[in-house]
Amino acid sequence: MTFNPASGRVVTIRPDDPSKYQTYIGGLRAGSALLKFVEEAYAKYSLKRYYDNDFGQGANGLVVVGPGGSIGFSLEGNPTADRLTTITDIVVGEGVHATAAESGCS
Repeated sequence: MTFNPASGRVVTIRPDDPSKYQTYIGGLRAGSALLKFVEEAYAKYSLKRYYDNDFGQGANGLVVVGPGGSIGFSLEGNPTADRLTTITDIVVGEGVHATAAESGCS
């Protein structure tokens, strides 16, 4: 977990083994969930897609923005047309609600 004392916010929660945890909505787990299931489970939320190697460090991913914050889903490689690409990591708090300095980027 990363806490930013300047803003008084937790800006990142990254478990040691994300496959042990699941999302409240959709029951998604890293390593077993597919992009298709993420897009379906979070269809009513704002989805920011980064499918052109622009998610960070040349990766692909999806950020779900909700009223309480955001959830980032990293993808294994490029998304397939049928959206059967595996989710490799789930991070709570990064993305649009954390500044670059808060999330460790500069």
